Amino acid sequence: MKSLDGGQSWTPIHSGLSETARGRVASIALARSRPGTMYIVADGRVYASDDGGSNWRGGTDGASALAVDPTNASHVYATDSPLVKVSTDGARSWRTLASAGPRAKGSSVGRIVVNPLRPTELWVGLDTGVAKSRDAGERWEGFSSAGDDGSPYGVAVDPITGDAYAAKRTISRLNGSGSTSSSFEARSAYIDLVSAYGGKVLAGTVSSYSGFVTAFDADGAMMWSTHLGGTGSTTATAVSAETGTIYVTGGTAAAIWPLAQAGPRPAGAGFLARYVIPR
Repeated sequence: MKSLDGGQSWTPIHSGLSETARGRVASIALARSRPGTMYIVADGRVYASDDGGSNWRGGTDGASALAVDPTNASHVYATDSPLVKVSTDGARSWRTLASAGPRAKGSSVGRIVVNPLRPTELWVGLDTGVAKSRDAGERWEGFSSAGDDGSPYGVAVDPITGDAYAAKRTISRLNGSGSTSSSFEARSAYIDLVSAYGGKVLAGTVSSYSGFVTAFDADGAMMWSTHLGGTGSTTATAVSAETGTIYVTGGTAAAIWPLAQAGPRPAGAGFLARYVIPR
């Protein structure tokens, strides 16, 4: 689906997608250096579009999360646990990166991000912590954290400051060597969704019943928090912040849910929520 009015209305964009890929989209990555070029993971497969989603190609390579080099729209990274791989031709072909890299440091690989200030610097969330590459994935350094429970860490890089953050039951700011420079605890909820923008850290939580989004300043002080939920279970699956606005996606089984436009909804419907970041 595509919206040109901030989520008020939506248009299906699925030409070229398989029937099974028209369901849940697990990851989406936009090429900032070439507007209109984008990549998604749907039904566990990578698809690419060169015209803003009007037409899609691909669907043959597996992945769970994506990231695009901010300076090169054809340079795409993907996690396909326990591997990390790269395409230099717009997702037409792939090469596995550093066989002794992330898969040797964690059996499960989650999100991957590119530092927009240093495009050869990559971070991935592992079930044992995070891994960092300084040379576009050819070599990796692993950084472990306590409290491992088998699921990958959330990881984000602030596009303004270049600071990296890792999240699980705590949120940690990482210095250039990958070690923790500051850390603060999420007391009441498990955190695995994290986004950072301009010194603010946004954390999304997943539970069986409700989702929450919380904003922290760079020192760990809570600035703002909101509940995502209705009359049934709700799950947040992604959070992103840019130019003063927070976007949260997820799914809900709630029969009553606050909507911008009221209307019938099937069970297990997805949602997009938008908030203005508090100043």
